[in-house]
Amino acid sequence: MYERFYGLRVKPFSIAPQAEFLYPSRRHRQALDLLQYGLATRAPFVVVTGEIGTGKTTLLRHLLARVAAGTAFASVAHAHGGYANLLRWVADALELPAAEGDEFVLEKRVLEHVARQHRLGRSVVLVVDEAQGLNAGALEKLRLLSNVNDGGEAPFQVLLVGQSGLRRTLGQPQLAQLAQRVAVDYHLEPLEADEIAPYVRHRLHVAGAAREDLFDEDACEALHESTGGVPRLVNLLCDFALLYGFSAQAPRIGRALIDEVTRDRARAIAQAARAASA
Repeated sequence: MYERFYGLRVKPFSIAPQAEFLYPSRRHRQALDLLQYGLATRAPFVVVTGEIGTGKTTLLRHLLARVAAGTAFASVAHAHGGYANLLRWVADALELPAAEGDEFVLEKRVLEHVARQHRLGRSVVLVVDEAQGLNAGALEKLRLLSNVNDGGEAPFQVLLVGQSGLRRTLGQPQLAQLAQRVAVDYHLEPLEADEIAPYVRHRLHVAGAAREDLFDEDACEALHESTGGVPRLVNLLCDFALLYGFSAQAPRIGRALIDEVTRDRARAIAQAARAASA
C-alpha cells in the first residue's frame, strides 16, 4: 500500500525471516563467522541461541544460502518432544523411507545415508531449528547418533538453533557429554541503540528505497526505546509507521509517528515481548 509513495520495490519490514535482508550487526557477524567456522572444521555440535525475534532463523537461512559445495543440509523445525518424533523428522528431511515406530530401522537408514554422502565426498549437517522444544532424552540420543563421527569415516554434524530454553536444557547434568562436544556456542542478543538507524537504513536499501533516511534519528531512538532492539519488534513498528506515514502523506517518519504507532500497537508489542522472555 505504501510502497509506491515511499519509492520502495517491496515491503522492507516484514516480520517473516528473509535471508536477503540480514543486517550484519556486530553480533550477527560474530554468529555467522562462528557458524561458518564450525561447519568448516566439522564440529560435532554447533549451538546458536537467542530470544524470539532476534534473527536466528534469518541468520540460519543466510548461512544455508551461502554454504560451500560438498555439504548436504537436512533442516528440521519444530520437532518437539522426544527422540522418536525427532528421528522421523530427520528421516523426512533426508527424504528417506518412513518406518513408523521402528527407531532402529530409522537410525540405520539415517546412518547409511550419511555414509553414502561421505563416499560421494559430501558431509551432512543436520539443522534443528526451534530446538528448545526437544527434551534432554532426545538430545542425548542425538549425541549417540552423531557418534558416527568417531571413526572419522562419515562426517555428521548437528547445528542446534533455539531460544534460551535450549541453553538451560543443555546445562542439565545428563547432557554433560553432549556439552563437551559443542565446539561453537553463541547467544544472539538484540540490537544496540546505535545499531537501530543503520539497521533501518539497510532494510530500506535492500527494499530499493530512493532515500534511506526515511526514519530520522529521533524516530530511530524511539524505536529502540519501544522495542529494546529486538529486530522483529523493530520491523513491526516500522511497517506500521510507514503505513501511518502514508496515510498522513508524511515524507519522513519522526518520533511523533513512532510514538503514535507504539501507543496504538502497545498490546501487540507487549504480547511479543512476553513471548520473547518466556
